[in-house]
Amino acid sequence: MLIEGVGATRREVSPWLDATIWVQTDPDVALERTIALDRDPPGFVEDWMREENAHLAADAPWTRATAVVSGEHPFGPDAVRVHYQMCSPPPSARNTSTGCTFEVAGILFDNDGVLVDSHDVAARVWNQWATKWAPGFDFHRDIQHGLRLRDVVAGLVSSQHVHEATQSLITMEMTLATCVPAIPGAPALAAHCPQGSWTVVTSGRRSVALARLTSAGISHPGSVISADDVLHGKPAPDPYLAGAAALGLSAGQCAVFEDAAAGIMSARAAGVAHVIGVGETTLDGDVDVAVSSLRGITFNGTHLTIPRDVIIEAK
Repeated sequence: MLIEGVGATRREVSPWLDATIWVQTDPDVALERTIALDRDPPGFVEDWMREENAHLAADAPWTRATAVVSGEHPFGPDAVRVHYQMCSPPPSARNTSTGCTFEVAGILFDNDGVLVDSHDVAARVWNQWATKWAPGFDFHRDIQHGLRLRDVVAGLVSSQHVHEATQSLITMEMTLATCVPAIPGAPALAAHCPQGSWTVVTSGRRSVALARLTSAGISHPGSVISADDVLHGKPAPDPYLAGAAALGLSAGQCAVFEDAAAGIMSARAAGVAHVIGVGETTLDGDVDVAVSSLRGITFNGTHLTIPRDVIIEAK
């Protein structure tokens, strides 16, 4: 029996379902398609969407999906790449007095705030950029971490200036914001991960990400998923689905290291096995465990081990 509908996979009925498929579509596109059907009375669609959005925020059905499918139509290159990403049952986790161990086959790292500490240089560049393009903007107060640069810029400048303002910021970042230190423990963790078992999934540009890794003394992975590689950036699932695919794995076989709310949402939407939050602020997010740094964390290709002394306990 096949059942269609957003509510068909709600949490309370999931024990009776053999498999579920979540179709990930941009909210604006979904609304346009609903209106285009032209079969509902005035005001009905708006009321319906308010109820549906409240349900999705509370239930998050994509986190339990057997498969996540792109709702893009017609299918473009990015949609094809992440079209069917089958998720295995989440691997187990073991907690001991010395820390915890997760059974996974691959690691997906966000870059800024996870592997490299770029906060200060980014603040200087963004605030300098804002003097021309977004007066009154303050990086420390207003930045939305985890989003693609062009998505943030689009919310700060008029539509006719988005492209020019974005290119200006890209140039400034590459020129002024690539000399950064490593997050403690990141170089050792990356160096000892088996080849082909990890990648970087960043909302920034590939050139900036690689320059920052080099500056911080962190080895480069075989591939990097950047803002230009996916149709939809974080918090959509596309980046982490693409990251898993780059390793030849399903998202359900991978763990994600993230420091931003948008990235955590992206990882959960993709159906990853485990999310490790980096930094105390991630305790408020949907993470399996939060860590203060990457010191002492190891990954041997099958087991991700996190020592007790870097685990942040909820207050």
